[in-house]
Amino acid sequence: MLEFEFADLHCHPTLKTYGRSFDKGPFPGLQSDIWYQKKPSLYTLFLQRLTGVTRFSQADFSSMLSSKVRYAFVSLYPFEKGFFFTPWLPDRISARLAAWVTSIGFQRVSYLQRHKNYFEDLMGELRFLEESPRNCYLNGTKYSWSFLKPRQDNSSIEKRLNHLYVIPTIEGAHILNTGLGAYGRKASDREVLDNIRQLKKLENPPFFITLAHNFNNDLCGHAPSLNGLGGILDQSENIGTGFSELGWEVIRCLLDPEPGRPIYIDLKHMSLKARREFYAWHGRTGCRAPFLVSHGAFTGASLDERTNHTPLFARDEINFYDEELLLLAQSGGVFGLQLDAKRLAPKAAVRKSVFSGTSRDQLYKSAGIFWNQIRHAAEVLDSHDLPAWDTLCIGSDFDGTIDPLERIWSVREFNLLANELMKYAEAYLKAGKLKQEKNRTLSAEQVVRKLTLENAERFVIQFL
Repeated sequence: MLEFEFADLHCHPTLKTYGRSFDKGPFPGLQSDIWYQKKPSLYTLFLQRLTGVTRFSQADFSSMLSSKVRYAFVSLYPFEKGFFFTPWLPDRISARLAAWVTSIGFQRVSYLQRHKNYFEDLMGELRFLEESPRNCYLNGTKYSWSFLKPRQDNSSIEKRLNHLYVIPTIEGAHILNTGLGAYGRKASDREVLDNIRQLKKLENPPFFITLAHNFNNDLCGHAPSLNGLGGILDQSENIGTGFSELGWEVIRCLLDPEPGRPIYIDLKHMSLKARREFYAWHGRTGCRAPFLVSHGAFTGASLDERTNHTPLFARDEINFYDEELLLLAQSGGVFGLQLDAKRLAPKAAVRKSVFSGTSRDQLYKSAGIFWNQIRHAAEVLDSHDLPAWDTLCIGSDFDGTIDPLERIWSVREFNLLANELMKYAEAYLKAGKLKQEKNRTLSAEQVVRKLTLENAERFVIQFL
């Protein structure tokens, strides 16, 4: 088996650990440590297959470093309040249910129900990360992490043995204190823009931000993302809409190189209407910022084919179309393929069985679902005379309360996934289906190494 190194463009190692730091008691528990590794048990795997709820760690620093993850784009996410209120349940019962599903702890959920300041909560999560232990000994080996700092010489990044570089990012521009109108706090244009300026002045500012997320944020429309929870949670306000005037002000302020460097826009979770408006604005203004998707998947279709059925892909609006991939690649951006099963394929293709199938067969099948996304992107890019293998990365969304593919439970399976992808890549390249010679002559190993590490590293060197 070959050994690969990895970058993860979107993961949440602080989501659960920061949440457990709210637990009451004289000493913080092990679960509030970003190094804390909770591997799956027979019970938690049975529960995961049965309910989709993941009760083990997926992106803790111990697992990442022992799995040769070199870059972790740590997504800071103050949960939106809409997750924690159910109209037909008392708030305390809603809190208990949400705490069980998310594993962030009852005290954290109670805090999220009460507070009215997302920006303050973001600063708390960032502080938690900054103050976390920088070193840990695992099986007698010392591992460490640090924030990746921009350098004058940006042509390369120092290679350090058993070391993880952390790049902060943000999921959801509600952190600027928007989307709180239903909870008694109307968005203030001045406060929102001041908060962006504060972000840019941080010692460890975010590299990029997912503008939209799961609920109204007064800035732009979001895509449907909670389809299976329609009777429990309501994300209908402003769903599918475009940009507000305040949204355009936020875009301009985030991408302005003064003060500080730009904070790039992550397209994930935007409605299709908002994405189209952003592409048009980008072209009209001559903006040179790259397009990027930190954790996404493809519909397998062009915008003109939206009504056609493609059995290998999930056709939800939250996923991306061929034209969007082309714009992204032409801008020098990257697309992080997520490992949330429901985004990668139709329900029938990713449905788990508690009892059937061998582990080897299940792993190969899951890798095949992931490979379908890679193959489709390669063919779209190749057909437009673009490098077929230089755009995709892994953006797992691990520890972000996702439903992972069978047998690819966490970063601990990254290397297994890479080696299975090698099999698909070898067969595909041998078939010679790509038109451009520059895209056909790479080896399977080169293709997979670009996906696992090199494309993300190139993006960081170019834009950070």
